[in-house]
Amino acid sequence: YYGDVPLVTKTFATPSEANLPRDPEAKVKEFILQELNEIADKLPEQNEIQSGGHITRGAAYALKARLELFMEDYANALKSAKKVIDMTCFELYPDYLGIWLAENNSSNKEIILSVQCVRDLYSHDIWQHNLPAAEGGWSSVNISKNLVDTYEMDNGKPITDPSSGYNEEKQFEKRDPRFALTVLHPGQSFNGRIYNTLDETVNGKKNPDFWSEAAAPRTGLSMKKYLKVVPSSEFGNCDANIPVIRLAEVYLTYAEAAEKVGTAEEKKLALDLINLIRGRVNHVKATALTEDLVRRERRVELCFEGLWYYDVKRWNLGPTELGQPLYGTAYGSVNNTTGEITWNKKDGQLQSIKVADRTFTTDRNYLFMLLQATMEANPNMTQTQ
Repeated sequence: YYGDVPLVTKTFATPSEANLPRDPEAKVKEFILQELNEIADKLPEQNEIQSGGHITRGAAYALKARLELFMEDYANALKSAKKVIDMTCFELYPDYLGIWLAENNSSNKEIILSVQCVRDLYSHDIWQHNLPAAEGGWSSVNISKNLVDTYEMDNGKPITDPSSGYNEEKQFEKRDPRFALTVLHPGQSFNGRIYNTLDETVNGKKNPDFWSEAAAPRTGLSMKKYLKVVPSSEFGNCDANIPVIRLAEVYLTYAEAAEKVGTAEEKKLALDLINLIRGRVNHVKATALTEDLVRRERRVELCFEGLWYYDVKRWNLGPTELGQPLYGTAYGSVNNTTGEITWNKKDGQLQSIKVADRTFTTDRNYLFMLLQATMEANPNMTQTQ
């Protein structure tokens, strides 16, 4: 987030001793890699169920592979990821939505590292934040048109391919199966009703899910991933572990590194790993390992898992992904019995909900500024440039 930061490797006797200047980013990364190298093989080769949530060898190598990938050290990322892939204690969980449910904490061997949660003691409120307003939630995570457009058609072709069969009148249909498992969109069946963010009223009553209402998604599109419908009394008591690293990410790390520097054999394995991920949801197999495929797979498979910002940064996609207007779904009206959508058009074109204008400056916006309080507390600190 900040580039150069102080590298602290000891305990200070006084606060003034802690007023360190920034160390080079490369030095910090090298320290992290050195720590992981030193500890990895001293840790047990176990999944999280076996370790009881403690740090394992797989977690060390998976984190190492992630950092090496972000550093564009593809050769070592390939090696680190392969060490995890070769561990027999991990396996893809067969149910994509089930990865994030508490009832599967004790059977999910895909999770390499997670934040461990305990009901009534160390729980979280993700249900409150992300359930639809009609279920009492806040629809906190909104989904953009940009993300929706990333999902392939069910034939494996991107919607930009003229032969894909994409029809904007039926834009939510015949997509990669992960789309309906991740995105809660207008016209979708949810909790015994038709989800509707496009009409101000439903059956003559004010619609709390209408996109401009306080607890509704401003884009008209909400997140289905992580969700479970529960009574409001349970909103703040979610005990589903929050994945930090899972096996699918390691597969995609290996695939991206192999696409860059891999041998023919490594590229074949990379494609096989991608198809294992796609196969979990019965999506059509990919036939060629390409940069576009890897990037698309990372975005749809790992969305809302905290990695996309870093992908945008290292791929230098800020101007296109973060510097363009943010749009949601198009305006329209939902049939609350069938889910069919009638889209509003202007001059024959769908008009999308515009949420915000955004600007992006490449040499500044990839890094965060420091708080003024941080600058004032440490006379040796310099502001992010």
